[in-house]
Amino acid sequence: MKSLIIALTFLSILCVSHGQGARNQMTASRNNFEKFKRDYYAHLKPTHRAVLKAWLLKNKPWLRPAVEDPDSVYDKNPEKIRRILGKDAHQFYAFGDFNDDGKEDFAVILVDDRDDYTEDCKRDICSAFAVFNGDFSDNQSPAFYREEIDMIEYGYLAFDQKVKHRLYFGSLKGYYFCSTLIPKGDGYEEYEDDSNCGYR
Repeated sequence: MKSLIIALTFLSILCVSHGQGARNQMTASRNNFEKFKRDYYAHLKPTHRAVLKAWLLKNKPWLRPAVEDPDSVYDKNPEKIRRILGKDAHQFYAFGDFNDDGKEDFAVILVDDRDDYTEDCKRDICSAFAVFNGDFSDNQSPAFYREEIDMIEYGYLAFDQKVKHRLYFGSLKGYYFCSTLIPKGDGYEEYEDDSNCGYR
């Protein structure tokens, strides 16, 4: 009788563990489905979207465009982003004629989208920044690319179309970093200088 009770107790523990494991697996599957269902490229212009998708698929398929929700620290307060950068701005995406050649270029911040992506990863080496010049094609590479972007949840891109005609890459939190991209040849040089940040 005692053996029967022990056996039944063991079976009940197994059933509970299996049930919890199944629920965890269902939750993970649901989260993955939501991730795959979401269009992280929706905020990009169609031409920019096509160029970026083609390059990422071929070269860095683990990256995706950063989006304000959930990648921004202000994801629950987007109006703060608009007050700082402008009503039509996106925190992680900018476009305009960056190099004065009469063609529209674009810049985008990218984040790691692998399953083992963590919050610490977001603030360390798992983000990148790419600029594409306006001669768009399916096999185009960035005119500028940098990895290991720090504290990306505060990061932003902005193009000053009225005064300096420069692309700025900086932080919405104080002056943790801020840089200006200056056209040089077919690419850009990055100058880090907090005092030169056009959007604060």
